[in-house]
Amino acid sequence: MTGREGLFEGSRGFSWLPLLLSLAFGAGVSLALGQDCNWDLRNYHFYNVHAWLGDRYRFDIAPAQRQTFLSPLLDLPFYGLIQVLNDWPRLVAALLGAWQGLNYYVLWRIARLLLVVAGAPGLSLAAAGLATLVGATGAALLPVVGSTMNDAPATTLVLAALFLLLRDAKNGDAGSSRAVWLAGGLVGLAVGLKLTIALYAVAVAAALAGFYGLRRFPAQAWRFCLAAGLGLLVTDGFFLWKMWRLFGNPFFPFYNNLFHSPYAAPLPFDDPRFLPAGLWQALAYPFVWATRLTTVVSEPPLRDPRFAVVLVIGLLAGCRWLVARRSAISRPWLGLVVFWVVAYAFWLKKFAILRYLAGLELLTGVLLCAGCLVLFQSPRRALWAMACLAALLLATTRYPDWGRLPFGDTVMDARVPALPPESTVFLLNDEGLAYVIPFFDPRVRFVALQNNLIKPGQDNLLRRQALSLVRHLPEPLFAIDSRTGDPPVEQTLREHGLERLDDTCAPIRYNGRETTLRLCQVRRATGTDGF
Repeated sequence: MTGREGLFEGSRGFSWLPLLLSLAFGAGVSLALGQDCNWDLRNYHFYNVHAWLGDRYRFDIAPAQRQTFLSPLLDLPFYGLIQVLNDWPRLVAALLGAWQGLNYYVLWRIARLLLVVAGAPGLSLAAAGLATLVGATGAALLPVVGSTMNDAPATTLVLAALFLLLRDAKNGDAGSSRAVWLAGGLVGLAVGLKLTIALYAVAVAAALAGFYGLRRFPAQAWRFCLAAGLGLLVTDGFFLWKMWRLFGNPFFPFYNNLFHSPYAAPLPFDDPRFLPAGLWQALAYPFVWATRLTTVVSEPPLRDPRFAVVLVIGLLAGCRWLVARRSAISRPWLGLVVFWVVAYAFWLKKFAILRYLAGLELLTGVLLCAGCLVLFQSPRRALWAMACLAALLLATTRYPDWGRLPFGDTVMDARVPALPPESTVFLLNDEGLAYVIPFFDPRVRFVALQNNLIKPGQDNLLRRQALSLVRHLPEPLFAIDSRTGDPPVEQTLREHGLERLDDTCAPIRYNGRETTLRLCQVRRATGTDGF
């Protein structure tokens, strides 16, 4: 082992330098992007911990929309940091970014494990570096580093599970079950923290056939699924039980077409906005967001050729391998390819939201580098081709803007008008509003009248409770809405027999900036009793 390589990999496969570089990179990206102010934070990431700690699920009525009822566990670190470091926004951003930078370290370990050029440790090191660079700079994960969107922490656990299985398969421990138990537990923990990670659980389970062979697959899959179930219970069991006890649906309100909780409409409440319309569009999808700035897989526009290039290089390398057939594909690579293909197909069918592909995006560099090594007989030429691809990808990627602010004096600071204790505030549209709730007196109740969960014309318990409060609560009553005279807001007021007292309106300021929100007193319009 050369001295240079030893800086990055110790005698037992570990060195502090890659870990420290990964943490520093995550912190640096977070600081460069600025203070997090994404829509999900304004809607539910801050409020949900407040609701959980204060047991407000029946007191408030869905103020953070259907996201009100997502587990608060991944948001606890951010909420805890705010309690002690709210006056240190840059430090909070750096800590969140460093924590999420663990993804890059695990990615590095996977790249070092798989991208080995025989007899050339320097080339192996370069290959791992290029693969890590490409994977770490994609449009799915990099823009959310240091944010509360929580894709990064859950992805770290999935990558760690995948690394354990890859290492086990490479070591030839086909009969080993320890790695499978550990990997299943990690994936289960991740799914419990963020339910959309379930796509990776399915993919890892399928990849076990590649890692261990079809003969051992049933036993290993059984171990994996049991461990994953236990991991899920550790991180989400408490919350699933709470939702079942309160609303009769452990995933409330999601999958209510299956559980039929009386508190919400019998709908799945999934998000089909980005799903491809058919097979041909699905096949073309990665080339759409590779070639132009688009919102086809994301709310804010982006461009990223990584997935399209992986598919092209993978197809060419696969054809080259079939023609050459010098050797059978190794179990680690077979398992990795199965994992990537299954996860991508699941994502395309269920989500088609690029953020949820962060785990696969991180692996794009590893797959591209492997493809280049197959296509070029000379490892040096392969790495030069990989370097050119890396430069091309970095030059053409355009990142989505999820909402960042210049750093202010505090992380979270909403200046809200003082209200009488035990007041009721109605929320009138589906903007992200719930971030202001923790700054009010905890005796103030917040009731949604119109959002992505509660809508006029529905007949369920949440809707009926909201209507009962509108009709029977003693005045004064208040409402938060947009200052722009949004027509849907005016319609919501009319539909509920309410009218705004415009001379009572006061702006709500966020971190010293005047937002588009205002709080106004409302009253029941004349002649609306029993509407």
